[in-house]
Amino acid sequence: MTKIRNVFLYRRGNGNDGDFPRTLVKLNNKDNAYVAIRALVANEFIAGSATRRFILENIIVTGEVEYAVHAMVDEGPNGENAFGASWLTASLEPVTNQSDLDYYAVQYGKFEVGKDEIDPKTGKTIVTKGKYRPYRIRELLDISAIRTLRKGNKKG
Repeated sequence: MTKIRNVFLYRRGNGNDGDFPRTLVKLNNKDNAYVAIRALVANEFIAGSATRRFILENIIVTGEVEYAVHAMVDEGPNGENAFGASWLTASLEPVTNQSDLDYYAVQYGKFEVGKDEIDPKTGKTIVTKGKYRPYRIRELLDISAIRTLRKGNKKG
């Protein structure tokens, strides 16, 4: 059995209703999952906005990469929250076996169209079947969120 590395199911929610699957993400070997979740959460808000700055300044990231990395942001600048719930929550859950990868790729991945190839024996065009795959993290992020990811990866 091949070991699947650096593939995560990104979930996000509003703190009250739980985290719902959003995307299947593949990180590079150099990418840090703790930094990646910060970038993914921030990416859902307008670059340069006060909301995005607030999120990046107040996000709390915990967990273990082997099990799941969790992030949460409380509402107030001093950690205030309404009714004991965070304003938003997110998680990166590792996908470790092939059957889960196949299932999540169809649900939350990217479809790559097959390419036309010419059969060398017959000279006829063969259309190969497309397949689903995880998104590479840089396909999902805007420029500002990519900068957040790069800066965080450099810090270690």
